[in-house]
Amino acid sequence: MRVVGYIVGLGLFAYGMFLGGSLERLFDFTSLLIVMGAALAFTGAAHGGDLWRALKAGFGNPAVNEGESAHMIQVLRSLRATLLGAGIAATLLGWIQMLFSFETLTAKTFGPAAAVSLLTIFYAVLLSELLVV
Repeated sequence: MRVVGYIVGLGLFAYGMFLGGSLERLFDFTSLLIVMGAALAFTGAAHGGDLWRALKAGFGNPAVNEGESAHMIQVLRSLRATLLGAGIAATLLGWIQMLFSFETLTAKTFGPAAAVSLLTIFYAVLLSELLVV
């Protein structure tokens, strides 16, 4: 049932994206790299190698005992919070950069720049809700 929910939910996201125009507009590699890279780096710095073990355990690969399980849950919760924080921080950085170049911004350049900065929050929410549940 969980898989069906994910498929229906992602299908509705894809449908909504398709209705809004090109799907290419919703993919920005730099924004995704900033969110994922920062979240993995900060969580890895806080938890060391436990992050990778927790991700593997979260995807069902290695068996862990009950004591390790509680710790792995904490590591994944930390990753989830860090993903959201990285998304918000990246959005704020994008807006700060836009405001510094406000004199040269036009209506044609402001819209796409604002959209790219908002993609970081979108990626953060999507990854934290779907990847790290």
